[in-house]
Amino acid sequence: MKTKILLLIIFLNSFTFIAISQKIQVTLAAGIDTMNNDNKKAIFKLWVNYLNAQPDSIYNNPYWNEIEKQKYTSFDLINSAGFLSPSLYGLAYRGGKNVVLSITPLGDSYQIKSMFYFPYPDKSIYPLAIVNYIAKKEKGNYKLFNFLSYYTTSYRKIKVGYFNYFYHPNHPFNIHKADEATDYYIRLSKLFEINLDTLDYYIAENCDKIFELQGFDFVVGIGSENNLCGFYDFNNKIIYSNTVAGEDYRHEITHSILSKFPNSGIFHLGIVTYWGGENAHFNHTLYYHIKRVNEYLKKHPEINLNNFIEDFSQLDEFTSPHYIIAAIFCHIALEQGGINKLKKVFNYGNENIDSYRAIETEFGIKRNAINKYLRQKIEFYATHGLEVKFQ
Repeated sequence: MKTKILLLIIFLNSFTFIAISQKIQVTLAAGIDTMNNDNKKAIFKLWVNYLNAQPDSIYNNPYWNEIEKQKYTSFDLINSAGFLSPSLYGLAYRGGKNVVLSITPLGDSYQIKSMFYFPYPDKSIYPLAIVNYIAKKEKGNYKLFNFLSYYTTSYRKIKVGYFNYFYHPNHPFNIHKADEATDYYIRLSKLFEINLDTLDYYIAENCDKIFELQGFDFVVGIGSENNLCGFYDFNNKIIYSNTVAGEDYRHEITHSILSKFPNSGIFHLGIVTYWGGENAHFNHTLYYHIKRVNEYLKKHPEINLNNFIEDFSQLDEFTSPHYIIAAIFCHIALEQGGINKLKKVFNYGNENIDSYRAIETEFGIKRNAINKYLRQKIEFYATHGLEVKFQ
């Protein structure tokens, strides 16, 4: 899912906009009475002020509530959603606009629903997202709140080990899987010498429901046929899982090592897939995807894996080949030199050229030889299998 949205962002960035401003133009949809309703008038002003007060920056924003500013490092959870790059507000700065669609009373608070979009010269629009926030009074003044706390009111809660689980009422909570998740997290933390932080862990029915609890009615990339996904919010240490992966979504748990290795590049995607278990990548095993990639490559000899990061990132909605290839390199690193070799690979940098440099330096494979090398390795593992190592 993340790969698909990143590709859409690249597509959007290819357009030339008439003006790029650090101010987001906000309008009000017809039918919202801010003339005779002082609450809605104050809330609309709050929303406009927030959008034009650097909402993509982490600082003591005066328009956000104090409770969530204390709880979260990056308190606006839509801004910190890891599947948009740049963030929604970063996109809006590139010529996007916002329209408030509704301001609806909810008990002692209000729900703000608004749409971010790009306008075209022919007056048509390209919608980026429809989002929901809560406005509620704090010390006499309206402040913004995340939609998540409202949406998950009916969710059940339980703490198991280092995970605060929040799961939808129809989910059959599996305590055995929760215990295994904690055991895995402890092993992972010891292996990489990472502090044991307590993580919030949300389990929704599927990918669409994960978006909903975060506050999205719509976002570019939503509606994939593969409606099972997960996300890790690095800033706030939050895991979002689906009811199939459930309590032990190792792909997302493994993302927590990013705090220790922020320059791991493509290999970070590799290790979360390599150690992802039954839900390594889009809720299938690594071996499943290796076989799919191998079959595809045999049918497409024209594909040049010398540039696999840029040119082979999406097979279809179910397999992102660069995740699988990066996982294979992580496997080879562990075979050749154990965890210390893997740590070395994790320190080359986040640019694509850094990852290619790591491949040449650590594995002895020059850029123009990657295609032949990978095709042989992928076919071998597709035929003989791959024994995942954890050392």
